[in-house]
Amino acid sequence: MKFLSFPTLVQREIFDTFELSELLILSFCSKKLKYLIQAIQKHRLNKVETVNLDGPSHIYAYDKEQTGVIIEGIHTFLYQFFGPSPDYRVCTNNSQPPPNLKNINSSAIILPDDITAEELENCFTASPKQEYIVINKKTTHKLLPNSVIYDTDYLNLLRCDVDGEDVLSATDARYKWNTADFSHHLIRSSDGVGASIAITQNHFYFVVWSEIENPEIMNHIK
Repeated sequence: MKFLSFPTLVQREIFDTFELSELLILSFCSKKLKYLIQAIQKHRLNKVETVNLDGPSHIYAYDKEQTGVIIEGIHTFLYQFFGPSPDYRVCTNNSQPPPNLKNINSSAIILPDDITAEELENCFTASPKQEYIVINKKTTHKLLPNSVIYDTDYLNLLRCDVDGEDVLSATDARYKWNTADFSHHLIRSSDGVGASIAITQNHFYFVVWSEIENPEIMNHIK
């Protein structure tokens, strides 16, 4: 069956019967077929809002030394297929550091206990200015003084006993919170920039935010 020689209307009707995941697999067949899918199914591809990239998994068997190359290759193909519009997100839930990839918009990662500050830094050098980063780690660790992680718009630290000096030096990042009671806050009237402090038995929270950019912020403080 010479599918590429069919009229465009017929090709569109056939593609419309496929799920997006099936179209993605079909695009592996050849560059011509990939470009055809992108052209005819552009209206569907543009509706994709998020692409989740999981870190190394035990489901697949491959040489650990090739892990980074494999994940990078997959991400590159997905980025070329869906384009820059979706939110490309790295998610990990295992004992290995997250992959260092370009064009990543947000990350939600669980770090291994033995990771160093330098190793963590190397996970974000390819995409230093992300919109949102969630770091989940059980043990105490320090970030590098000028860490690229501080360039993120929103930083969420879960179960992380971060050094106090690290937190106070990240003044351009906005911190997300879940259950902390931010009853102590101060708003600068000139530009709407505010700061909140919450202290619990085990944690100290220091948050910098903007009332103008995030008017819903007042719903989280008292």
